[in-house]
Amino acid sequence: MSLGLYLHIPYCFSKCRYCDFYSAPGQRGVPTQYVDALLRELARFAPEAPLHPDTIYFGGGTPSYLGEKRLVKLLKAVKKHYHVDSKAEITLEANPDSAGDWRALRALRRAGFNRISLGVQSSDDETLRRLGRVHTCLLYTSDAAD
Repeated sequence: MSLGLYLHIPYCFSKCRYCDFYSAPGQRGVPTQYVDALLRELARFAPEAPLHPDTIYFGGGTPSYLGEKRLVKLLKAVKKHYHVDSKAEITLEANPDSAGDWRALRALRRAGFNRISLGVQSSDDETLRRLGRVHTCLLYTSDAAD
């Protein structure tokens, strides 16, 4: 029987005006204590969940703000304590401003992440501003090359 795991990382740079999820805006970092608590909870609940996760979702907030090393550490803990299905979908939520480092993305892919949920609510800068999004869209036209 399958199991889905959701790891909530409730930290983000700013709270979007439309967001109803619990989050702690105002910082780009995630406290080490929070990551340590997640690691303890993963170990604690593993004996009670003998099922095989076929979906692992890192959501939030902006879990990509954890950084590649802590994300890999958490995923390794999941794989250590749970019998993860070999075809499991392992997703990371990210915003455009936190998913631009191809080396980090490559490291995440090697660790087992195989899906990214990229938070692009609009390609219009004014709409993004009204929504309270922290990233912008760069629009290139033929005039931009002049």
